[in-house]
Amino acid sequence: MNLRLKAVADKQGGVFSRRQALGSGYTPDQIQDRLRDGRWERVRHGQYVERTDLNHLPPWERQLLLHRRLVYAAVNAMRPGTAVVSHHSALVVHNVPVWDVNLNEVQLTRSNSARAGSAAGVRHHHGRLSGDVVIEFGNLTVTSVARSLVETAATASFEAAVVSADAVLRNRLVPDAQLRSVVAQTEFWPGGGRSPGHGRRTRLGNPPNRGFRTHIKGVEPPNSLVSQAN
Repeated sequence: MNLRLKAVADKQGGVFSRRQALGSGYTPDQIQDRLRDGRWERVRHGQYVERTDLNHLPPWERQLLLHRRLVYAAVNAMRPGTAVVSHHSALVVHNVPVWDVNLNEVQLTRSNSARAGSAAGVRHHHGRLSGDVVIEFGNLTVTSVARSLVETAATASFEAAVVSADAVLRNRLVPDAQLRSVVAQTEFWPGGGRSPGHGRRTRLGNPPNRGFRTHIKGVEPPNSLVSQAN
């Protein structure tokens, strides 16, 4: 990879587009040659990374790295300013431990007229996000830790909510007041007060202490997944 393209990829988790490769001086034939001989790998249509050996990483760390690549690739394929990384994808970007979530699918919240639903490995959520729950992190526009945690608690399994919430609360990544504020903002999300997601959000908004550990029969995530988040 030449230095011009490397500078681009380094800001995007190692991901770059075909257009960016062409703009950095590569010809279509050179791009095809690198894909054919394995020097470059396709992350998704039109989005690539330089091949690296990931076999030295534990399986869960490899899965998280691959998900981050998918996130950068999905965002890089869209018009700037039209998508915010959200839900458990945002937790992964924030280095918050996750458990029992689909790391093959990127979660994005769209602010434009795009329809909600799943397509090409991306789950599109439609909605407006206020400025206080959207931040820039890792050269990505993402929902805040508090918002991402509440979204995940509302849409994922109970076990997933426990693992991520325990890490966030125990490591004091979010002040209680901020978490309560986000929970209050999402009180009238679809599902109503009787939905499982509502119950988990309510629990998040009223943490009894700086931790969210609950015994989950038959579930014991690796220690690295519940270790301190960076």
